[in-house]
Amino acid sequence: MGRVWGRALEVLAGAPVVALLLYESRHNAQPWEQIGGVVAIVVAVGVARRSPWLSLTAAVASSTAMLFNFGGRVPAWPVLLMVPFAYLAGRRMESVRPALVTFLSVAGFAVPMSLAIGRHAMADWGAMAGVLLFAGVLPWQLGRYMRTREDLVRSGWQRAEELELRQRIVAEEARLRERARIASDMHDSLGHELSLIALRAAALEMSGSAEAKALRENAAAATERLREIIGVLREDAAVPVEPVQGGVAGLVERARASGVDIAFDEEPSAPGERASSSTAVLSPASARVFAGSHPSPDGRGASGAVVVPPGSVPEDPAPPMVERAAYRVIQEALTNVTKHAPGARVTVRIARAPDETVVQVCNGPPPAGPLPGTVSGRRGLAGLGERVRLLGGTLHAGPRDGGFEVVARLPHAAGPAPVDTTESESARQHGQARRKVRRRLVAALVVPPSIMAGLLGVVGTVNLYQWQTSVLEPADYERLRVGQPRAEVAAVLPERQRDPHVQAPEPPGVTCEYYGTGRSILQLRFDAYRLCFAGDRLVHKELLTDVREAT
Repeated sequence: MGRVWGRALEVLAGAPVVALLLYESRHNAQPWEQIGGVVAIVVAVGVARRSPWLSLTAAVASSTAMLFNFGGRVPAWPVLLMVPFAYLAGRRMESVRPALVTFLSVAGFAVPMSLAIGRHAMADWGAMAGVLLFAGVLPWQLGRYMRTREDLVRSGWQRAEELELRQRIVAEEARLRERARIASDMHDSLGHELSLIALRAAALEMSGSAEAKALRENAAAATERLREIIGVLREDAAVPVEPVQGGVAGLVERARASGVDIAFDEEPSAPGERASSSTAVLSPASARVFAGSHPSPDGRGASGAVVVPPGSVPEDPAPPMVERAAYRVIQEALTNVTKHAPGARVTVRIARAPDETVVQVCNGPPPAGPLPGTVSGRRGLAGLGERVRLLGGTLHAGPRDGGFEVVARLPHAAGPAPVDTTESESARQHGQARRKVRRRLVAALVVPPSIMAGLLGVVGTVNLYQWQTSVLEPADYERLRVGQPRAEVAAVLPERQRDPHVQAPEPPGVTCEYYGTGRSILQLRFDAYRLCFAGDRLVHKELLTDVREAT
């Protein structure tokens, strides 16, 4: 329904233009204005939605009708056509360049066209350029401003919807936490009852009954199993800090047993050839991280960390939270490899030092290429980044040599790293949209007057040149005598004539030329000398005085 109403409004906008065209051109001797005008209007209205650029081109091209002389009439229908359809094109066109090319092309093409049509060439072109500026460029700029403003409002509503969705997710998480608390309460009460059962069964066991012994064993096993299953739902339970099932080595072995091709190195960096080979597999970003593990002559890395010689073990093991973080980094990286790059070779390296642990997991490209349709949400990496930040470390994750690389640097004694205070994506986009709106508003208010000032400067310069080069000095005019040969008269005439603003009938059978009187252009006086020739001789001369002189 909206498209139907929009199309109806476009047709209604074109109907008055057709009516004005037919009314203005009703006395034309030739139908060219009517034919060209109808074609421009039909194209502008017909493709206003499908091709806004073509609609704008047709509307702007109609401004060239103002270069023609229609019996002293200046056509107004091009203005009525350009204003609405230039505005609609500004709202609908995504790129600025096609519109600028259209405006500049029409204005440039009108220069030779104006020179070929009339005697008032630059004046006619200047008038057309001014109309093109204020009836074409200005409405188009206004349309672009409105488009940007609507985009800003639409993005605000989209952000509001996203915020409401996140609020619903938070509410759902709160409900899940409440369910977990209920489950935890059930665990406490049910575990208590089962413990009583086990206690009573133990009392029966003392009596020597085999059935009572089995009852006690089953109840104790049920209580233990219930503790294992429901205990993970406790929000207030202590965070596990020990890697599960054999630590990092066990994790690597399980992945290797599952078919993952893994090269595992848990030795600290050492001087000489082995250190060079270790750093050779690192990307530039991670090589800077591992540079702190390479020793200097004083036994310290580039970052100041003490490097442990090969075969030795730091006296103080890494804190449990660091071990757990290293475990989670490797676990998440291996999970991503099996998900996004199955079959790729994986290198896991841990560099240990007394004051920090550096973990690197990198993989090459998958042999069969990336899996189609797999898109990473990066939520696991985001969680790892927060875990590493809380330990005061840094996490680097990104593509490398057709594969992927994760490098975590985990200090053993450090406070949490500062929270990232960079502005959010929403704030950044909002700021960009606001700046774009301001730029387009300034462009709509400043560009047209600036272009008009430039056009007036060009036209004024040309007119001043034409004025100064068409002046016949009064002394030379006084020396001219009727009957002189044209060759003698031409010796004192200026290089160009001046268009007469004073209308006076010419004598029959002669050819007349018009020249300026030498008065300043600032006085707004348009007196002119008229020299009429018959054959090769001057037969008439007179001064045509501006009618405003007598007032």
